[in-house]
Amino acid sequence: MSKLFGVYRKEGLTPTLRSFANKMMDDWCDIPDGQLNHYFDKCFGVIQKDYQQYQQSGWNFKPWGVGAMAGHSVVSSDREKDLIYLSDGSPLKDDKLREIEGSCCLFSYNKHSTTLELATDPLGLRPFYFMEVDGGLVFCTDVKTFSKLNVHLTPNKDALCEYATLGYFLLDHTPFKEVHCSTPAQKLKTDVAGNVQLDTYFDWKELTQSKQSVDDAILGIDKDFKSVCDRYLANDSSVLTTLSGGLDSRLIACELKRRQLDIVGFNFSQKDTQDVYCAKQFSEANELDISFVQVKNTQSLSVEMRLGEYWREQRPKGYEKVDRPQLSWSGNGGSVGLGYIYFSDPVYRAALTQNVEKLADAYLSQQFACLPQSVVVDAREYQSVLRENIIKALSLYNGVPLEKAYYLFLLHNDQHHHLAIPNEDIDKFQMEFCLPIYSWKVLRHILSLPVEEVRRHKFYLRWLKQSYPEALKTPWQAYPGHIPCPHKIQAKDQWSVTKEQGLPLNRIVDVWQKSMKLPVNNFVKRSSFTFLCVLHCLKVKKSTSQINFVNKIVSWH
Repeated sequence: MSKLFGVYRKEGLTPTLRSFANKMMDDWCDIPDGQLNHYFDKCFGVIQKDYQQYQQSGWNFKPWGVGAMAGHSVVSSDREKDLIYLSDGSPLKDDKLREIEGSCCLFSYNKHSTTLELATDPLGLRPFYFMEVDGGLVFCTDVKTFSKLNVHLTPNKDALCEYATLGYFLLDHTPFKEVHCSTPAQKLKTDVAGNVQLDTYFDWKELTQSKQSVDDAILGIDKDFKSVCDRYLANDSSVLTTLSGGLDSRLIACELKRRQLDIVGFNFSQKDTQDVYCAKQFSEANELDISFVQVKNTQSLSVEMRLGEYWREQRPKGYEKVDRPQLSWSGNGGSVGLGYIYFSDPVYRAALTQNVEKLADAYLSQQFACLPQSVVVDAREYQSVLRENIIKALSLYNGVPLEKAYYLFLLHNDQHHHLAIPNEDIDKFQMEFCLPIYSWKVLRHILSLPVEEVRRHKFYLRWLKQSYPEALKTPWQAYPGHIPCPHKIQAKDQWSVTKEQGLPLNRIVDVWQKSMKLPVNNFVKRSSFTFLCVLHCLKVKKSTSQINFVNKIVSWH
């Protein structure tokens, strides 16, 4: 994993822009780990902090200028060669960018023409964020960095409501009105006059035009999945992975075991849950070396943060033998991309009407995405804007059947931010992840099938039964409403455990204190929220949903 920060102005950097670059240079120098790379001239300044998880350079300094990459494009198994291939001094070529199957953000700056280009991967898993300052451009691979600069930022209440209710931002929204997030497959470039242009190099709608039989789709997805795994693996013989009680990490484990690799795995779960039970059953049946780490609350930290902190700080058994110890395999993307979760019967019926407003309403209902009027000023108005923005995001796929447009909506919003939000804390966990399920070549086979063949894990289970039958021989944790697991399971599922979990007092106090310091005026009803916190702590009234809502708001400040 690496992160990037840059400033650009065709007419020359202003003192303000230079001060931004100097500040980030100082801040990143203070981080003891990783390699610091930088380049400055009169029009451009860039800094890269590379934690070198891939043990391959992501910095390309040449006579024509400089290029760099955060993440891995997985065009080949060699990140350094990929960067040279994609960023060769000439303008970034769309046909080359379409070869990207990993999660990455890259830039190319030509010092002779003083032109800059930025690009994110086809799903925008590793986005870039940008804003205009002093007639120039400031960009970074995380959004929180902008709040550390001496620049005015206006809280984006609409975006904060999106994040607090849905768990992600819509469109190009960020917590700040002045800062924009790159959308999937987006490319930013400056022309010879310094004007900024935004383009998209990959057309996801085009993938919906291809049609396949289920049998052909199984053959195709199997081939493409194994191919992208080849490139992620490179020459590793000992690897790190996570293993939950679900199918996604199990698919990864099956593929790694077939390659006769030395596997070190971790499961972070609560005691006596299906997550532990199913993972143990599978690991024992397949003779996998899995360490089970008991946690109190699986929702308090992302798996990226939890693995990174535990693995790097504890240096447990297996750390020394893993070839690239800061690189872990992950089944991220499987539940949405392959299993079609968030596609309940009411949502599916609404999508089949081809009425985008009905679908938006069904989705909001399914996600319980309702702003709490007890703690939000003008909650109804913000709820209306949230609905309008969902409709706007769904309408980007005009011409595509709404049931497939909804799938693209999930990929380009929910999944687009699924890793970007945890990556805001990359300095803390310093891990990179192999994400083969997110390859567009893998997902294209899902788009080639009728939705009814994919919903409820139908196609996913059929693929596993044919290509990875060992994955289905022991119990797994199935999603509510999806095809059930036929094996007997003697433990609680994660959803019932999550509902039972209470909020610790110190967390409630922390959220309340932060809410009192919010720079957003007339947004959170502070007196009402204070009263709810007191009632919750006294166990008079349960206010978990309101506290969690405000917690998500304050997390960006």
